[in-house]
Amino acid sequence: MTNFYAIMDIPLLEAIMAVVESSTAIQTAELVGVAQPVVSTQLARLEGLLRLALVPSTGNRLRPTSEAPAFRLDVESAEHNRGPVVRADSALRRRAVLFQRQEALAHG
Repeated sequence: MTNFYAIMDIPLLEAIMAVVESSTAIQTAELVGVAQPVVSTQLARLEGLLRLALVPSTGNRLRPTSEAPAFRLDVESAEHNRGPVVRADSALRRRAVLFQRQEALAHG
């Protein structure tokens, strides 16, 4: 199984969140702050990574599938919970550096 979070990037997540809030590729691009072709590319890449249709091609209109809002909720939940995980990771890294320094001093 592919580690989804290892290959995911923020612009892809922002694109799908904007799609759920808007109705056209142009509106989505404006929300995300990129050109419309970039949004199309991001959505296609996200769907490829997920192996899931989130926004089928229907011209300029974006009609998210029922999975798109559910995925958006998952992204929002992950973003909400990311803060404590990042802080814990940072604390662990600081401890590892301190341990390495202590080991170097003890054996150096």
